[in-house]
Amino acid sequence: IKGQGVEYFTSVSFPTETDDYAEIIDEEDTYTMPSTRDYEIQRERIELGRCIGEGQFGDVHQGAYTSPENPALAVAIKTCKNCTSDSVREKFLQEASEVISASKEIQFGSSISDPLCLSA
Repeated sequence: IKGQGVEYFTSVSFPTETDDYAEIIDEEDTYTMPSTRDYEIQRERIELGRCIGEGQFGDVHQGAYTSPENPALAVAIKTCKNCTSDSVREKFLQEASEVISASKEIQFGSSISDPLCLSA
């Protein structure tokens, strides 16, 4: 959700970090790497700042998102405090999914590393 120069991120911590890898065999029997989805971003591009509030699942922090197009974009980052159980993690990600579905015209981004972030 964009508003007054702020983009909102949602994040969830996972117990361990994994390196996902997949090979896809195309019709010519050659291997190719899967393309990065448009909504994936690198976790290193997000800088967590001071806490500015609290949501249903955790704290909301002020932060910055850096990309080649935007050197430092002000963002809000929503975190999940108790996402150790699958049910809480599922509810947290369901909420993020509903925000994305309700905002089709807004571009979202996510990082598949620790933590998962969805940006509006």
